[in-house]
Amino acid sequence: MSLRDAFVGIADGDYSQLERIRFLTMLAGKAEKTPQE
Repeated sequence: MSLRDAFVGIADGDYSQLERIRFLTMLAGKAEKTPQE
């Protein structure tokens, strides 16, 4: 699933609150692992 698809799904309300939180947590984890330039 691409990032864009995920955001569109969230905007459309296709995802439950739990899935939304899980996705955002995953994003936060990726952001932490990625060195900021």
